[in-house]
Amino acid sequence: MLNNLSDYIQYLNSSGKIIVDDDIAKKASEITNGSDNLFEAVSRLNFWVNNNVKYDISYGNVVEDSVWVFENRRGTCDEFATLFIAMCRSIGIPARYVSGMAYSSLPEISGFGNHAWAEAYFPGYGWLSFDQTYGQAGYVDASH
Repeated sequence: MLNNLSDYIQYLNSSGKIIVDDDIAKKASEITNGSDNLFEAVSRLNFWVNNNVKYDISYGNVVEDSVWVFENRRGTCDEFATLFIAMCRSIGIPARYVSGMAYSSLPEISGFGNHAWAEAYFPGYGWLSFDQTYGQAGYVDASH
């Protein structure tokens, strides 16, 4: 659990490929406007990335930053997660990058392979998983 402000800072600011900029913040605010609660807001961001960023396996060997992903709307799981995290952070929601293995039945990738997703922090509950590639909100299934 995050206990004090210093615990949150690293999950709220730009870092590495996770760049928070004005365009990302504006879009994140638009997407979450009218949300009834934090879970709904984070889920809206998750599904927006899932529906608006095209999965493109040709980016499998590189990781583009969140600004590039927002502008170009393409990438693999790394880019999906990076943009989602930047969107969360831009509106004050702590979020972090997670990597591991997942099973895929996508034509481009079949079987178990490297995978990335994200977690968002919910006060009183802790870190919840969100997989932008597979459109899973608040959990990741047993294929992870």
